[in-house]
Amino acid sequence: MTNKEVKPEQELLNEISKIEEIDYDSEQVRTQQREGALAIADLIAEFELDRSLINKPLQALVLVRMQDLQVRDYAMGVIQSEKLDFYIELWQSLLQIAPTGFKAGPATILAALYYENCDLQNANKSLDKALSENPEYGLAKLLRRVFAAKWPSSSFARMRKELHPKVCEYLFGSTMAS
Repeated sequence: MTNKEVKPEQELLNEISKIEEIDYDSEQVRTQQREGALAIADLIAEFELDRSLINKPLQALVLVRMQDLQVRDYAMGVIQSEKLDFYIELWQSLLQIAPTGFKAGPATILAALYYENCDLQNANKSLDKALSENPEYGLAKLLRRVFAAKWPSSSFARMRKELHPKVCEYLFGSTMAS
C-alpha cells in the first residue's frame, strides 16, 4: 500500500471526522436533520444500483446523522415491507462498516427489520449489538420489551408506518416526503 492509499475503514473515519454533529442549540437543527433524511434516501437509491457501498462521504453523513432520533425514525419509516430483504441487506452492510460509536442506530433498525421478517434470533442479536454499544439506547430497550412480549410483527410495521408521516411533517413541512 502506498502512502496515498487509505484503507476503506480509515477513509470512512476520515469522512466522519469532517461532519459536524447536529447542534441542537442552533437554528440549523432541522436543516441538519433534513440533510440526514435526504442522505438516507440517497443511500437507498445508490444501494439499489450498486450494493458495494462505495460512497464513503454519503455513508459517513448517514452514520453521523443517524445519531439523531428524527433521522433514525425517518430511516425506519421509508422501509417498504414488501422489500424487507433489500432493506435487511442495506442495514447489514451499513452496520458492518460502521465504526464504534455509530452502530446503535443501524443495529436497532436491523433488529426491527429482522423482527418484521419473523427472524427473532437475528433480531435479538442485532439488539445485543446496539445495546452493547449504547446500553441506554431508547429504541433498542423498547424493542427488547416488544420482542419479549411477542407483539405481532405486523403491529410494529403498522406503528412504523403511522409514525412516518409525523416525522416527514416535522422534517419537511409535509407528509408527502419519503
